[in-house]
Amino acid sequence: MASVSRLSRTASVSLKSLLTISLLVFLLALVSQARHPHASSTSNAFTGAHAFIPPSASDSRAPCPALNTLANHGYLPRDGKNITPGQLVSALKSAYGTTTPLAWVLTYGGYFLLRNPPPPTSLPHPSLSSLSPSSLSHFMHIAKSLPTMHKVLEPFDLADLALHNHIEHDASLAHSNAAPHDLYAPTATNATLLSQLFTFVTPNDTFTLSSIAKARVLREYQTGDTIDSFHAEVARGEVALVLGIFGTALTDIGNLDEAGGEGIPMELFESWFGENRLPAGWKPKHEQTLLGTVKISKALKDSMTKIGKDGVTEAPAPVGEKKEQRPAPIIISPLLNTTFASSSLESLLGFDSEYENLLNETKSDYDYVVDDIEEKIASSLPDDILFTHGSEVDDIEEKVSSSLMDNLLWAVEPFSE
Repeated sequence: MASVSRLSRTASVSLKSLLTISLLVFLLALVSQARHPHASSTSNAFTGAHAFIPPSASDSRAPCPALNTLANHGYLPRDGKNITPGQLVSALKSAYGTTTPLAWVLTYGGYFLLRNPPPPTSLPHPSLSSLSPSSLSHFMHIAKSLPTMHKVLEPFDLADLALHNHIEHDASLAHSNAAPHDLYAPTATNATLLSQLFTFVTPNDTFTLSSIAKARVLREYQTGDTIDSFHAEVARGEVALVLGIFGTALTDIGNLDEAGGEGIPMELFESWFGENRLPAGWKPKHEQTLLGTVKISKALKDSMTKIGKDGVTEAPAPVGEKKEQRPAPIIISPLLNTTFASSSLESLLGFDSEYENLLNETKSDYDYVVDDIEEKIASSLPDDILFTHGSEVDDIEEKVSSSLMDNLLWAVEPFSE
């Protein structure tokens, strides 16, 4: 039995090694086919070749603000068409300060996901002690793509990235889900979702890891958990990049320090997410590394887990906006009910138990009094009471309150004799 167990573990490790080697071979094959120029040094990107120019109706755009921004600033072809791996690697490094390993993973991983059938919905199992069905499914997915390797790196248009459940996914922070059975998702920004996202800004006018985690929890809740675990990881990676690149910290993981007030300034967040535009004078403060991005993504996942799937079910009220606070009318609301009951008036008038006992003893007389009070008060109200507001309502309340007190004294007097 022991020898069988050892054999099983050996076979499992061998399969794991085979999977790792296959992945490395695949990456090397991709890199060997790509001939991209060295990334130019980062510069002020808002004059000349990198000035912001919004897209025309004929330009191609994606459901991805990061790549749309690169095209709007000329780091990628401005029409968003025929983008090569070399162009994308160079643009990511120049505009966003990504390191070469991170740019390669984003570029070649993106091309692979786009050009092959949708990946397995689960994540590969991280354990080295066993080869899970999930890991096997990813291995088979990669193996099936090898015969078409030469087609993976063909140029693409930004609109191609809307292909549903390849790279694009449900529960986007600013884009609508693909309609059922649609091959492509919408590429236009959803203004309602964008406004919802902005409500998660902190009192310091920044977006931190916690506020972004809450926004992601809400979107996944709103879509009924239609996003699978693989694409949920992709979604977290996207916002991890945003937090790492645009946060105010001077290191790629410095924005994890919320206690230090680090985060993305609201003005920058609005410009980039809403207009797909870099702020004036923008240049990266640091290199964004692959390891740093993974750390932020993991911290984001931990924060979302702590919040819970149903931890955020609606967006907070926008900062500075308060719900209208107005005192409840004294008498108008009950009188609008045409089936006004005696018990309602009793509650309204606030009779104590002594009066209640008296009224119970002389119920018939009391009913007559109540009817008379209702008639007197109702006659003092304008016919268009439903359309009154503001100072008019206050004036009516004052008059009715005065009338109520007069009639109340008149009504109670016979019972107190």
